[in-house]
Amino acid sequence: MAELLHFIPIIIFIVFPATFIATYIWSVLNQHVYPLFPNVSDTGTLPPESCLFSLMLNLTAALILFSVYIRHKEIIEVFRAKKLADTLPFSAMFNTVTTIVGLLTCVGLDLMANFQETNVLVVHGIGILLCFWGGAVYIILQTVITFWLTPEMNGLLMVCIRGFLGICLIIVMITNMVTGDLAFREFSEAHTNSSKILIWTPDLPGWKWHVVSSGCEWILVVILGSFILSYYWDFKKITLYPPELIMYAEPQPKPVQAKRFIDLSTLAL
Repeated sequence: MAELLHFIPIIIFIVFPATFIATYIWSVLNQHVYPLFPNVSDTGTLPPESCLFSLMLNLTAALILFSVYIRHKEIIEVFRAKKLADTLPFSAMFNTVTTIVGLLTCVGLDLMANFQETNVLVVHGIGILLCFWGGAVYIILQTVITFWLTPEMNGLLMVCIRGFLGICLIIVMITNMVTGDLAFREFSEAHTNSSKILIWTPDLPGWKWHVVSSGCEWILVVILGSFILSYYWDFKKITLYPPELIMYAEPQPKPVQAKRFIDLSTLAL
């Protein structure tokens, strides 16, 4: 019986940004990035810090996935108790779709962690889109579900908080994409060879746009972590029991049979 589920959102809220802070410090010490406002992904692009980047984000993605599953089961139980299907027949499907979006968000985080931009840029970009845009959609959908669960599980304040986080995530994502594109365009116009793109310095074209774009990435991390932290109050009301193992056939031990008999009287002393 697990009654400490509410600590999982706290762990995610701490570990998620702490991972990027650790890789940031490591990458700066190795002179792989410029100390002032590097991109989040840039701090985990080159080895050896990329190893820690992948390891910690894989563990974080697993914890988030577990939280998405627990939230899914919680919603099913509350929907059943409220008999919400009588008034909202599509509520069960809505919950399933929301959980699938949460799953895709975790997959995106894994792709972003394991396919660095200097190795497989396309897959890394897909991972970013799945992680952050999927996260934005997941938060908005969960805001709707949170409203349906009032007042049994949450109050209207939690609905407003999650809705606010979802809207902020969308705004920051759009700002990040626009300013990031402007920074890269200005840089590319002045440098046909973009090998220095990991080390953005104030003397490079597009620096100001880069600072805004990079700042948005760090804000995105905080927003996602803050949303997961909001599950703390939900999980405090949940007790998770370990799964039961049912044996359909009782194992019967076979008697030991001697294959060879020895006459002890013939043995020499």
